[in-house]
Amino acid sequence: LPCDVRAIISGIGYPTTRAAKCLCNELTEASEAVPSFVADTRQYVQLLQGYKPTSRTRLVAADVKNHYPSSSRLNCQREIARQLRAQHTRAFASFLIKLEQWICRWVCFEDYQGRKYRMTDGYGIGMGHSDPATNIEYGVREREMMQRLQNLRVPLPILYRRRVDDIIFIYEGTEEELK
Repeated sequence: LPCDVRAIISGIGYPTTRAAKCLCNELTEASEAVPSFVADTRQYVQLLQGYKPTSRTRLVAADVKNHYPSSSRLNCQREIARQLRAQHTRAFASFLIKLEQWICRWVCFEDYQGRKYRMTDGYGIGMGHSDPATNIEYGVREREMMQRLQNLRVPLPILYRRRVDDIIFIYEGTEEELK
């Protein structure tokens, strides 16, 4: 092809697919409890309705580059373990934590030409639990970021929400203050 394309990679049909879906179901509640969580674009619009901007209002939209692959698997697993221990009995949480580690170790992707790939860090879009796993970990990053801003006495955004890798926030101030 005359342009750059990204290979479509699928893990469907591999033994890890069903296990990841099971884990996804267990992580969804914790993922949706992250303060910045937004289910879809409709929810973004609902949050913005009724907001009365001023001349100092800045609406910022951003995209996290390489969201899934850039999420540290170790950090995600640490947060997943914390969440699972808070939700389940010790034995079941331990089982789910080991399941997540097994999935990450053995997940295999296949491109349209039949070539197989194994990720060594981060998460793949095709991993059934990558959305809630990375959302939980990004929630921790966001909490730490907001705390750092507060410690520096930087005004916090009026609204800050994220859906996977799409961020939207409202800031009251000048562009110079925002930078």
